[in-house]
Amino acid sequence: MNRNQWQPSPKYAQGKRYEVPRKKRQDVDSAFGFLAAYADEQKFSVSRVDLKALGVGFVMGIAVVTDDVNMQQVAHANSIECWNTIKLLKLMVTTNHIDMDKVTEILEYLHHEHDLSMPKDRLRREFREYFGVNCPI
Repeated sequence: MNRNQWQPSPKYAQGKRYEVPRKKRQDVDSAFGFLAAYADEQKFSVSRVDLKALGVGFVMGIAVVTDDVNMQQVAHANSIECWNTIKLLKLMVTTNHIDMDKVTEILEYLHHEHDLSMPKDRLRREFREYFGVNCPI
């Protein structure tokens, strides 16, 4: 089995790239500036790419999906909607993009790779909160 088999194939990515409308790009750059200043002031380690993503979320009013704690803290402090992996997986199940077997496969893969986004006790608690069943790992 391909270790990344659960990841979307290129056919699903076609046409999914998000483009910031030209009129909003300057606003995103401004948001990037104040988000970077805030991150620096608070001594959060957030990359330029991550700050740009947060800037897009801020300006466009769209959620940013990340499990990076520093990004989440910057988002929260600046009223940017921020989701973690569990919330995204729940949305994907709810909209029938994936099923619970795929959720289990993804979590097992992340567990195997030692790449879980949070401690297991918190993961299990959040999983139960979102899905109403026990976490498969």
